[in-house]
Amino acid sequence: MPFRPFFLSLIIFIYLPPYLLEAKALSMNTDFLKKTFNLSPQQLSSVKKINRKYKKRFDDNRVRLSFYTMQIKQLEASDTPDLARIRLLLDERSPIKNTIYIDRIKHRLAIQQLLTPQQRLLLETP
Repeated sequence: MPFRPFFLSLIIFIYLPPYLLEAKALSMNTDFLKKTFNLSPQQLSSVKKINRKYKKRFDDNRVRLSFYTMQIKQLEASDTPDLARIRLLLDERSPIKNTIYIDRIKHRLAIQQLLTPQQRLLLETP
């Protein structure tokens, strides 16, 4: 069972259309953006500002997430895992994971809004 999430993510990755893979790369890779979309200096500056804002949020949430993950793994490793405590930690961890996911979407949308209509066409081209 531990390999199930890996295979699921691999399947999702394989079946994603190329433009979505490129959109995923919009996140923090300013060199990719500059080359692919021919960004103006002003756009590049705005993208870097957006990246800094979201990187801080991602890092903060990942630290919080790793705290819960570590505690859950410690409980799982014990001879008699406390299922109630594990369930509680999972419930506390879920909103953090959801926030990270929503922030990824917001981050991508913020960058997409900086693009001109011609640059957006490059996103939609397979």
